[in-house]
Amino acid sequence: MTSLLKKIGMVAVAIFPLLASAALQPGKIETAKLQGNVAITEPKARPSALKSGSVFGQQSVVETNSDASAELVLSNGSTLLLSPDTRIEVNVFMQVASELIVAGKYQKLEAEPSASVTEIQLIRGKVTGDVRKMNAMSSYVVRTAAGMTRVRSGIFTVKYNPTASKLGLFAVSCVRGAVETTVPDSNYGPITVEPGTELSTAVGAPPATPAKVATAVEPTLPIRNVILAPVKILLMPISSESLAETTKIFEWSSLPPGLAKTIENMIASAPPEAAFVWNGVILPQGVTLLDGSKTLAEARGSPKTGSPSGPISTTTGGGGTPAASAPSEKAAAAVMSSVNRIIEKTQVISTAAGS
Repeated sequence: MTSLLKKIGMVAVAIFPLLASAALQPGKIETAKLQGNVAITEPKARPSALKSGSVFGQQSVVETNSDASAELVLSNGSTLLLSPDTRIEVNVFMQVASELIVAGKYQKLEAEPSASVTEIQLIRGKVTGDVRKMNAMSSYVVRTAAGMTRVRSGIFTVKYNPTASKLGLFAVSCVRGAVETTVPDSNYGPITVEPGTELSTAVGAPPATPAKVATAVEPTLPIRNVILAPVKILLMPISSESLAETTKIFEWSSLPPGLAKTIENMIASAPPEAAFVWNGVILPQGVTLLDGSKTLAEARGSPKTGSPSGPISTTTGGGGTPAASAPSEKAAAAVMSSVNRIIEKTQVISTAAGS
């Protein structure tokens, strides 16, 4: 018995990488809707005009011009909306095969049909995403030169705009769901971006002339000026103007109208952009400044819970919640089941050959 278990263990170790590589296959991305001129560069191909209804895969580059937008729907059920003057590269999009994946019906999925690995590189511009409830083994990451955002579910936006001074302005908003952002140049690890919150920072060379801080009693400067001295991070409520912009993006898309209406209903209770001004000393209400002098918990006043846990990984799916151990056990059980079938087939073949 011990010998048999040892043999099974050796076979499992030997074939597990093969099973893993066989299970993941290139995912498909459908072009649901376009406005204006949008270009695509697929692997080993020249740039061409992206057409509505076309399907492509990973390692493709998509770019919108100054008056164009694009709606991309992935076979894992997620939607990515590209704003004008945006350039992305689909670094990785791999997915486990499933009979629930039906071409033309990706947006109808209420949850991810199977485990997947998604990595989008935002080279410049803005993307807005709708990610359905993901498999515990999946990973969805948006990378920029300034930071990396990991999404577990929900509605989010990521903006990255390099400036003439080589200062990259980076902002992540979580309208709802679970979003976590890491800014490598800061003194902080992964930061949970709570629903209704925006994270803003700047990475790269500082301006030649640092912005002066006002000393007046009354607020006089936009709070966002604080991030012009990298690398400081602001956590603040999403403004009503930003929510209005996201609402328009969703109204334009092919997504269910109810999503746009949900976001629109949040506008009335959201603070306007004009509320985020400061006097260089007192932060506006609801704003947290992370400048390295305090821990994240100290800056916020108390630890936050409910953040996606575990390491951020774009190659193995990493991270997850404590409940992820159960799917891991199921995965191990599936491997052992495959091993048993292989052994049974081997025994049958051996018996047949000896008879």
